[in-house]
Amino acid sequence: MKFLFITTLITITFGITNSCVAQNPFISKAISAADHKRPHPLQDALNAGFAGVVAEVNLSKEGQLKCGSKYLEDLYIKPLQGLVNQNNGRVYAGVPNEFLLILSIKSDSTETYNTLTKLLASYSTMLTEFKAENVTKKAVRVIISGDIPLKLIQSQSVRLCTADEPIQKIAQGYGNTIISLSTLNFGKQFNWSGEGNMTNTEFYSMTTFVKLAHKSGRLVRFQRIPEKANAFNLMDKAGVDLFEINDIDNFISYWRNRY
Repeated sequence: MKFLFITTLITITFGITNSCVAQNPFISKAISAADHKRPHPLQDALNAGFAGVVAEVNLSKEGQLKCGSKYLEDLYIKPLQGLVNQNNGRVYAGVPNEFLLILSIKSDSTETYNTLTKLLASYSTMLTEFKAENVTKKAVRVIISGDIPLKLIQSQSVRLCTADEPIQKIAQGYGNTIISLSTLNFGKQFNWSGEGNMTNTEFYSMTTFVKLAHKSGRLVRFQRIPEKANAFNLMDKAGVDLFEINDIDNFISYWRNRY
């Protein structure tokens, strides 16, 4: 009854408190996908103990950053700041890891990025900072994906976010303070369904991509993956840092019983 009361209170106030965070142990490998399909995307990710969340962002005609019908600031930024204030500078109490807020830009890249930059400046105390070749880690790392104005980002001497790019583009040569995340769309790259054995050719390709990204100092995210224990185990063996998860309950069950 106590948990039901807390959940109801959170739903009514649209806030997130310490009481609902990390109902499950922290899971460094998992980030929550499909935020637009969930009524409470950040809350769901936090309750699962996930390391981050992916959100689709549009710049409205009124110049506001929105995730679906809600404001980015209200849905993600303010609640994360509240948790950081409560938890001595961390999103999860006692967990030193950065929380990853991956924002997929769906509107004009330059206008959206400039608006985002202004918003993030108001929350700089909790955001990881990127300067030349130096990274100052804080509670939340903002990573932008989708339509990215890389040249604009590169022109800034100080940034409160970094970028993502397809893992196949590592040869472009951007440093890891410009691009810190390499993403592989598993469903487009491979035919393996997660059942039985992956072919040697595909496994070699997968591990090669991961090694190249790590050599460049980047985290590796796999998205549109077969969400099956066999696939998770193999991707973990290949060194994949982040699984982008749609079925949260299924992954929690896997994580609890993986060994």
